[in-house]
Amino acid sequence: MNETIQSMLNRRSIRAFKTEQIKEEELQTILTAGLSAPSANNSQPWHVTVIQNKELIDWIVDENKKVMRSSGNPEMIKRADDPKTHNFHHAPTVIVFSAEQSRAYGKIDCANLATQTALAAYSIGLGSCYVASIMQAFATEKGPEMAKKLQVPEGYFPVFSLAVGYPDCPQPAAKPRKENCITYLR
Repeated sequence: MNETIQSMLNRRSIRAFKTEQIKEEELQTILTAGLSAPSANNSQPWHVTVIQNKELIDWIVDENKKVMRSSGNPEMIKRADDPKTHNFHHAPTVIVFSAEQSRAYGKIDCANLATQTALAAYSIGLGSCYVASIMQAFATEKGPEMAKKLQVPEGYFPVFSLAVGYPDCPQPAAKPRKENCITYLR
């Protein structure tokens, strides 16, 4: 089977990472591959922030836990109060994808970018986990401060993130795929 198709079928979210930082050439490889993702009218309405500073990563997690605690959702509050909860699963690298706010399809284009980056990471032996939950913190009054700390350009808004590192767990088994979700009109 084609290697690209194999990567697409076999990539899984990794939720346990080694503390060792990924190599610079690996980072550049996955970023280059990700940035070749398709976008509406080739607008490329994204900005990418790479965070490899543990204190900054942990600060973002703490800010998100505050949002979770104030959500009123008992399940989210329980997760936020669990000391084991770390939105990025202690990955040494976090990539934040920000969309240009004026672009109608910016968020969708960033999803393409995140997916392609995750597939590239898997194809070179890295693990990754798509993390959208931390974006809740950017929607609060602390959001502008967080965006400034991440040097997100004006006119952009963080929409997705990807935790990346060397896996420190076995490859998870694939869960069953949703059935009956394709309609053929021939």
